[in-house]
Amino acid sequence: MFSNYLKIAVRNLVRNRGYSFINIFGLSVGIACCLLIYLFVRHEWTYDSMHGNRDNIVRVLQHEKEMTRSAHTFGDTPIPLGPLLAGTHPEVERMARVIPRRLLVRSGAEAFTERVHLADPSLLSMFTFPLKAGDPRTALQDPSSVIVSASIARKYFGVEDPIGKTLSIQLGPNYQDFIVSAVSEDVPLNSSVRFEILLSAEKMKGFFSDRALEAWGIIVVETFLQMAPGADRQELVAAMTKTALARYDQVFEPGLVQLILQPLGAIHFGIDVEGGGEPTSNPLYSYILASVAVLILLIACINFVVLAVGRSTKRAKEVGMRKVLGAWQQQLRRQFLGEAFLLSTLALILGIVLAELLLPTFADLAGIDLTFSYDGITIAFFAGLTILISLAAGGYPAFVLARFMPAETLKGQLRVGGNQVLRQGLVVLQFAISISLIAVTFTMLNQIRFMREKSLGFDKEQVVVITPPGNPEQRTRAYELMRNRLLGSPEVVGVTSSATQVGRQWAKAGYTATDKVYREFYGSTVDHDFIKTMALHIAEGRDFSREMTSDMKDAIIVNEALVRQYGWTNPIGERLPGPNFPPHRVIGVVKDFNFHSLHSPVEPLVLALDRAPLAGGIENIDGGAIAGINVISVRLRKGDLQSSIASLERIWKELSPGLPFRYSFLDEDLYQQYRQEERLTDIAGYSAGLAIVIACMGLFGLAAFTAEQRTKEIGIRKVLGASVSGIVTQLSKEFLKLVVLANIIALPAAYYCMDLWLQDFSYRISIGAGTLLLSASLALIIAWATVGYQAVKASMANPVEALRYE
Repeated sequence: MFSNYLKIAVRNLVRNRGYSFINIFGLSVGIACCLLIYLFVRHEWTYDSMHGNRDNIVRVLQHEKEMTRSAHTFGDTPIPLGPLLAGTHPEVERMARVIPRRLLVRSGAEAFTERVHLADPSLLSMFTFPLKAGDPRTALQDPSSVIVSASIARKYFGVEDPIGKTLSIQLGPNYQDFIVSAVSEDVPLNSSVRFEILLSAEKMKGFFSDRALEAWGIIVVETFLQMAPGADRQELVAAMTKTALARYDQVFEPGLVQLILQPLGAIHFGIDVEGGGEPTSNPLYSYILASVAVLILLIACINFVVLAVGRSTKRAKEVGMRKVLGAWQQQLRRQFLGEAFLLSTLALILGIVLAELLLPTFADLAGIDLTFSYDGITIAFFAGLTILISLAAGGYPAFVLARFMPAETLKGQLRVGGNQVLRQGLVVLQFAISISLIAVTFTMLNQIRFMREKSLGFDKEQVVVITPPGNPEQRTRAYELMRNRLLGSPEVVGVTSSATQVGRQWAKAGYTATDKVYREFYGSTVDHDFIKTMALHIAEGRDFSREMTSDMKDAIIVNEALVRQYGWTNPIGERLPGPNFPPHRVIGVVKDFNFHSLHSPVEPLVLALDRAPLAGGIENIDGGAIAGINVISVRLRKGDLQSSIASLERIWKELSPGLPFRYSFLDEDLYQQYRQEERLTDIAGYSAGLAIVIACMGLFGLAAFTAEQRTKEIGIRKVLGASVSGIVTQLSKEFLKLVVLANIIALPAAYYCMDLWLQDFSYRISIGAGTLLLSASLALIIAWATVGYQAVKASMANPVEALRYE
């Protein structure tokens, strides 16, 4: 019996090649798109799943309540917090602190900048980091030991066994030698703790003073706790907060700080948490892409049903004949479901092949490394997908056509008015989804273009950013030598240094003002040429001057946002209203510029030549570095950029031999702030294109069936003198009405989705009627071209041939 079902199904697919091609190709493209997005969403939602203790590991967050200041939640905590909690609460089985750094590493003469993490030895017991060599219980017990990843081992030691080899790492002013005690597998990309080189937390003493190691106002480490199974976290976090408040209240306002225990699996989507080691991701984007995948697959399935409904009259006679010959409804249902299952299986196989071929391109588009792993979950996904498509796409012919009465079908008395309503409704749904995707994509593209082209308050073009490695003395020396050398170069317009790069995370300082109001500002030390080199604009006062020696110790420049917040009417000569700040004065006001991304508004900013006016009176500091030479910015003249970069590299190697030359372009760094949105837009754009193509394939097939059904009508109209254009209009208007109705449904839904997405930006475009009209017009033109081809083909046919049907 099964072989008979299969034989009939294959025969039907071969006999109706056009119908089969449209369905198989449409389904396979939809499945391929769905599989690729499934891999991406799975990568995002399985963050930290490789860690066996995932359900019992939490990260301690420091939440500062909204009292006399805005509320903030930080992923970093004070250094002494972890040992205090672990030593006070027996529910804590293990504790590990993690500090990420970029340090100079060498094995031989040449040095490289690498990602180095400092962590407590218990990290290897809490998290699952498989070791290729070495013992996780002892690998970090010796502070002079180091664990390297497999990639780092290959980079520095080649094919040699790295165990016992020496690696030199710069901690503070000097290099220290470490013995490789273990080699780990490369940590997966979807882990919230990813290291390439791992040192013992004992080496924190090389970065922080004794005061900083015990300070509760400096947050620099991620603190992870492994809880005992069954521990009541709500009661525990209240007890932990009470324990820590005795220390916090000595630094902050009483009751300001509250601890939060964030599950390990929630870290990746913790977009409201500031700081921390690895970048987070907006879960909304995963939901959007998952919805897009489902919608595209739905469009492909609708194609199947629409074409099945369109062919219902032709297959009704087949059903009637089979019933006359003794076929039961159950047998007919099995037959139709079998055809749907065969078609779905073929589409699935082709879809997997397409997905495999497109995977490298999609992985590059998504910015992550994706691979097909045919594990139990993936196989179950494939099987479930096939069954779901078979039921969704084959349900109508199986359960509706099988109920047709044989007498009516064989006499030609079958009424299919309800079928037409269903068919039209599905076509409207298809195009409503496609039009919504097109409109959303256009809006995303416009927002990305707006962010790229918006004036940020400074000139981002032609600026090379050099990140000098080494200790503070090395960076200062490298900058002074580079500056003196470059200012004489005809290719260079200006050179400056700063503690933080524009567009990166700036340090946020907080203090209690004389009016008892807690105030915050972002700050960075800069040199005398920062404002000129970055092409900032002075609104009031003056720039820093080398001729004014007092500027070095007491001058600050603020932005307009700080002036507004403080309510200054004449800011020149004012000082920050904190009781502990050393003597200083405002010498200038710079016009607001976006030193962070356009996701956030411009906030109060203070620039100074020396650390003292910035940090001398603050109570706590979060985020990036507030002082030091961490960034060298070089503005080049327009010309041959590659030649200029080669010249910069040559000078660097001459002046700082043995130190790696790391550079980037400021405009490209700023664009990277929106890379996640750009990737989402790219994927949504391709998905919208696929959606409209699949929908039009179904419309093409449906138009062909309609033209075939109306062959007699077309022939009579031509005999009676109807023109080709008149017949084309008559055949097309039914479908174009459906597309117009789809526009009416789609555009309000698209507007709602676009407005929801744009709320994430402080600087955003307005959703104009032009975007909506363009989406609607594009859908109408594509639909008209699709239907018009079939209409023209039918109207050009010989009416004599058409009337032979009778």
